[in-house]
Amino acid sequence: MTPLSITIVGKPQPKERARQGRTRAGKAIWYTPERTRRYQRAVATAALLARQTWQTIHGTTWPLDASYEVWVSLTFRDRRIADGDNCLKSVLDGAEGVLWRNDRQVVSKHVWRTAPSKVDEGVRVEVRLVKEVALSGDPTEPFLTERA
Repeated sequence: MTPLSITIVGKPQPKERARQGRTRAGKAIWYTPERTRRYQRAVATAALLARQTWQTIHGTTWPLDASYEVWVSLTFRDRRIADGDNCLKSVLDGAEGVLWRNDRQVVSKHVWRTAPSKVDEGVRVEVRLVKEVALSGDPTEPFLTERA
C-alpha cells in the first residue's frame, strides 16, 4: 500500500514537558504548554489533509486500527536544533486520532535531521501501513489484509 506523506511547514517543535499550575481555588493541575498544543494542532491539520488526499487517490479509507511505520525528516534553518526524539513525540501525539487511535500503534520510528536550510524549514513525515489488526483483536488470529 502506498505510504501517506505529510509536510508541516515551519520550525519543528519539540514536545514540552507538562507543567503544574494551580486553579483559583488552589487545586494543583497539570497542563500542556500552549506552544506544544498549537504545534500539535498544526500537525493534526496537516495529517487530516494528507489523509483526505490519500483516501481520494486510493478510493478507500485510511485504517485507524493497524500497525504503522513512521519516517520523520526534520529540517531547521540553523545549527541550533531541537531534540529529535521530542520533535517525533510532537508529531506522533498530533496525529493521534487522525492517523491512528493511539501512538502505541506505531511499531517502527525513524527520525533524522537534514542539513540546515534557509528556505526549507519544516517536517516531512511518511507513514507506512505495516499490518491491520485482527478482527477479534486476538493476536493469534490471522490479520485482515483486505476489507470486504
